[in-house]
Amino acid sequence: MTELVAGIILAAGASRRMGRSKQLLLWRGKPFICHVARTALDAGLAPVVAVTGAEADEVQAALADLPVEIVHNRC
Repeated sequence: MTELVAGIILAAGASRRMGRSKQLLLWRGKPFICHVARTALDAGLAPVVAVTGAEADEVQAALADLPVEIVHNRC
C-alpha cells in the first residue's frame, strides 16, 4: 500500500525587505519557484500545491507548465 504525501509550497510573501519577489528571482535561467516545484514533483509528492499571494499572477504563470495546484491567499 502506497500513501501519497502532499507538498505545499508557500509562495505568498511580498518580499518587502528584499524589494522584489524572491519566488520569481531567476536561478539557472528559471524562476526559483519552478525549481522548488520541480524538486517537490521529482520527490514524488502528490499533490503539489503552491499558495500564492503577492505577485500571484506572475507566480501562477511561472508554474503554468507544471502539474501544480494553485491556491490564492487574499490576505
